[in-house]
Amino acid sequence: RASVASTTDGRLASADSRAGAVLAVAGLLFLVQFAVYFNFPADDPGISFRYAWNLAHGEGLVYNPGEQVEGYSNFGWVVAVAALFRTGVITDRFVVVPAFKVINAAFALGCLLLFHRQVRRERGLGVRPAAAAVVLLAGAGGLPLAAASGLDPVTLTLLLLVAAGATLRHLDDPAPGLRR
Repeated sequence: RASVASTTDGRLASADSRAGAVLAVAGLLFLVQFAVYFNFPADDPGISFRYAWNLAHGEGLVYNPGEQVEGYSNFGWVVAVAALFRTGVITDRFVVVPAFKVINAAFALGCLLLFHRQVRRERGLGVRPAAAAVVLLAGAGGLPLAAASGLDPVTLTLLLLVAAGATLRHLDDPAPGLRR
């Protein structure tokens, strides 16, 4: 029994170290692309952040005070950013775009971790598909570009992965009295 347990423990430790290496490679691949895209000019976040700034400072949901034009496409994001301005978490409107790019990068790394866990936990897939999936996600360019945009897609992706993980865990082990 002791040798079976040590063999199993050794395999688990080896799989964990490989998973860590895969996540490190995926994270590095993501960060290199993110650095390339970081200074990519995009006006969309600036539009949302200006609406948020005005909302937080009592001017209403406007781009220019006194004008009533809706020019944002992401109401939830504008309100969330306005809350950060209003509470003083972010106080300078000129650092908001780089700040959200960095926040998005952290959220994107979280997405890679959660995605890797989701794929690894699927029965019968094994370690290699999980490794390939997370490296492809990190290297495809879409996630780093979305993170560097400073907008909301990465936050939404992270929230969806959290919700999907919770749902799958519930389906695997439902609470007593709940039906599948």
